[in-house]
Amino acid sequence: LPSFMFGDGEERVIDHIYVNNSTYALNCYINGNGLTDPIGANDKTWVIAKGFNANDEQVSESIFYLVDGPDGIVTEWTKWDLTSLGKVWRVEFNMAGTNDNGYGFSQPAYFAYDDVAVQFQGEKVFK
Repeated sequence: LPSFMFGDGEERVIDHIYVNNSTYALNCYINGNGLTDPIGANDKTWVIAKGFNANDEQVSESIFYLVDGPDGIVTEWTKWDLTSLGKVWRVEFNMAGTNDNGYGFSQPAYFAYDDVAVQFQGEKVFK
């Protein structure tokens, strides 16, 4: 699974990141494709961020909804507060959702993230 970690092995609080849907995912959510139907009224798609400590043990989790029905599709960069993960060394991402074509989650497991803001000891907290 996609992840990032602190190369110096230190655990830190990730204040936030910005997330958005990719163009490919948006096209599938709105129009469907050969593997999945368009998003229906009760469909949801979410990203799961899992926090790991310096021993590479999962210690926390946070969820962000990229889709909440056809009128709740994220189409702009949106701030995701990750302080609830606590101090972590590594963050791993996975995606899930309600669309299932009989073989599992059938929407594209793609999203974009940018502007990872990390709290460093003794520095001002981001707002």
